[in-house]
Amino acid sequence: MRHFLLPLIASVLAANAHDLVTPDPKLLQDRVPVSRLAGEQGEGVTFKIELPPGAENFVVKTTTGSGDVAIYLGYGAHPTPTQYDAMSDTDDTNLTTELVRVGAPLPGMLYVRLIGMTAFRNVRVIASYDLPRGVVRPPRMLPAPGCYAERAVVRLTRPRGTTLRYTTDGSAPDASSPIYTGRLTLTADTQIRARTFGRDDTVSIETVGGYTVVPLGTVQTLTPGMPAHHLAAMRRAAHEFKITVPPATAMLSVKMEGGPGDAQLYAKAGAVPTSLDFDHRAINRGNSSTLSIANPQAGDWYLRVPARVGYSGVSLLATARPDGVDLIAWAPALEPYVTTETFAAGDCEVEEGMTTAGTHRLLRFSTQTRNIGAKDLMLGDPEGNPAFEYQDCHGHYHFLGFASYELLDVNGQPAAIGLKVSFCLLDGLRWDSKAPSTGRFNCNEQGIQAGWADVYDAGLAGQWIELDGVPPGTYTLVITMNPAQVLEETDYTNNSASTQVVIEP
Repeated sequence: MRHFLLPLIASVLAANAHDLVTPDPKLLQDRVPVSRLAGEQGEGVTFKIELPPGAENFVVKTTTGSGDVAIYLGYGAHPTPTQYDAMSDTDDTNLTTELVRVGAPLPGMLYVRLIGMTAFRNVRVIASYDLPRGVVRPPRMLPAPGCYAERAVVRLTRPRGTTLRYTTDGSAPDASSPIYTGRLTLTADTQIRARTFGRDDTVSIETVGGYTVVPLGTVQTLTPGMPAHHLAAMRRAAHEFKITVPPATAMLSVKMEGGPGDAQLYAKAGAVPTSLDFDHRAINRGNSSTLSIANPQAGDWYLRVPARVGYSGVSLLATARPDGVDLIAWAPALEPYVTTETFAAGDCEVEEGMTTAGTHRLLRFSTQTRNIGAKDLMLGDPEGNPAFEYQDCHGHYHFLGFASYELLDVNGQPAAIGLKVSFCLLDGLRWDSKAPSTGRFNCNEQGIQAGWADVYDAGLAGQWIELDGVPPGTYTLVITMNPAQVLEETDYTNNSASTQVVIEP
């Protein structure tokens, strides 16, 4: 099966897909709900939570909202739909009410990922666990860590009868560290590390939160098609962005969503907008807003996201959609991991030249090819077309050499190169909620609609680079769609995506 929402295979994750995967996970804290989560089909939100030794009855559940989500857990590494340690059971009557329970979880870092089986909105997630008598519960940080405009005012909480100590200089808090007495106002990038100290010399595990603070007046560059995550602001503060719109752009789309609070959205060509001077604005309450600007003038557009009241956990995505086909490789979908697999001589992967018989170490990853243009990519019936080849093992035609994969070392030199992979191009998921609600293209009539994406899951044949002979170290995985530029697009500069990976011994 080629689609990543079809049958899933449970497996323990290797500890090499970690925080370096983008975006960095949100902090999930015991009994602190995170609300108003949103995403499209196939998109995910990743959290991390540190479990103390002795933790019992760990539960993650989602409630409220609309759509359909699933929960995946991974010890020490990000889970994916094909690589996870536990997952929720779908309740067909309440598709956003999901639950995962682990009676005796392993201590240490646990990653929690919500993935949309369909588009989802206003979903709430909460995690909890029990501790044996005498074990001190760690402190909590409110509001959550993130990227704050101008300043962050942080409150720490502790269990009754304990003392809370913290540091902001990167050192681990101990009995000599400052005692928390009131809110902390941060005006520069700060990592807060905190512990609760109980009676009888008992000490909790650390709670660690990274707060990025963007100085007043800073205009951040927003890359078209790439989201900015974890945005937050206190009341009356604002994030400001700039996006460059190329000529012949049919639509500039700006989507903001996620997290509690109330953010506003303004856009203006040529200058930073204000509440009184703007070209476009979204007036929705909450953080879910969309601007669709038809035929925008070319050049720099500025976006402003002020806080009507404080907000956090907001994602902002701007897409300059050209009047044509434009394919991009969606970096957040990569999520690489390492496996060791054995292939027999009669396996499809061997017969089709993807690998050789024997045991190999593989770097697996998913690919998502989005059409961010205003027009559909139409390839039609592949039968008789020399640009396609029929693959007997798969039983359908693939477009020749649609993707190329390589692994670069720290000097940017190739350490391993994957095969040029052929794809069956079809409407795999709708990433744009304004796109047609049903797929148009399949393996018999190939293409990708505007606002849709073709998805190849990491568990599929050929979705790898062989690591045989590759030494341990830090590398960059680079994938490129339409590498020979045989399909006509308005822009070929955005066809590649990359992410850092660490290859363990």
